[in-house]
Amino acid sequence: MPSVILKSRFLGSLYTCMVDKQCQKFLNRCLTGDVKYTLQKEKIIHPYSRLHPWKSRQSFSQYLLNNVIYNEDGLVAINKPYGISAKKPLITNKNYSNTYSIVPNGIDYTLDDSLPFLAKELGYTKLILVKTPEKFMSGVTLLAADEKLQDAICTSYKRAIGLQLLNKTYWIVTLRVPNEIRGQEHLCMSKEFNRSETKSTIVIKEKWSRNAEKRRKLKVLNIEFKIISNSTNNLSSFIEIKSSTTKWHALRLFASTRLYSPILGDNLYGSRIQNVAGKWLLSVCSFPEGNNNTTQMNSELLKILQLTKTKQELIPCHIHARSVILPKFKGKCLTLEAPLISPFDWTCKQLKFKNIPM
Repeated sequence: MPSVILKSRFLGSLYTCMVDKQCQKFLNRCLTGDVKYTLQKEKIIHPYSRLHPWKSRQSFSQYLLNNVIYNEDGLVAINKPYGISAKKPLITNKNYSNTYSIVPNGIDYTLDDSLPFLAKELGYTKLILVKTPEKFMSGVTLLAADEKLQDAICTSYKRAIGLQLLNKTYWIVTLRVPNEIRGQEHLCMSKEFNRSETKSTIVIKEKWSRNAEKRRKLKVLNIEFKIISNSTNNLSSFIEIKSSTTKWHALRLFASTRLYSPILGDNLYGSRIQNVAGKWLLSVCSFPEGNNNTTQMNSELLKILQLTKTKQELIPCHIHARSVILPKFKGKCLTLEAPLISPFDWTCKQLKFKNIPM
């Protein structure tokens, strides 16, 4: 009797295997290429879902070490990944949460966590964080081996201001092609309050008083920009921006309200403009970012990025700190450049931008 049961089970498994093979042949023969691609795509993790692939602080620190772009005489520059803070905040507001402050599947490692490892591997006693892009940017980050070198870097930044040199260059990807190919602007940013003065938002103005500037009620914003490339079907643009500051999210604000081309993945100021009857207009709401409005995206652009509207929040803010110029730094003018890294480079390949410098 047992041998009959074993034989039955063996024949049953063999039959199941044969059926599976027949089904697979049928599916391969009958399914269209689009359906096959869709089924295969479901098994692939989207690049925006794995912005932080590190499984430990050790692997994260090793990643930073592999992305050192300059190391000479105590000055170290690294290419910071997206969604990484310089240090952990002293006070964490657990009640505050929005789409801007979240990195999908992100980790809470910081640059500060990895400084001892980097210092040891690069042969320094210690390393100090001097200049770094904000959390939701990638790109050039400057470290110093001692306080004297730290002061020299800061002095070089001040010299750039005195020389009226825009020493920081950024690359952005926008949601649409702006109306101007290039431009140069002298503007200011100031806070605008609602009637009850309970909320404030940042606005860009073309005119302001010297008294307001002296009282530090505003921030002067000098900007130069130019389009490097437009994407497939002119859905998006790759733009180079030189800016005097990035405080108050100046680049996001400028792209949205002056270029009318929000930065891809900007959930903070992206809704400042709306497409009304085919024409892009500034939002009638003075405080759109407080209402969690979703940035309007072209469906064709979403398709190229292999996303649906329900997955739009996965898109990281596409700002990359491309380069920093240190004028008169130890008797020379030093330029430090950071190449594109994931996910920025993946986006550029998908949109087929051309003529992007390496």
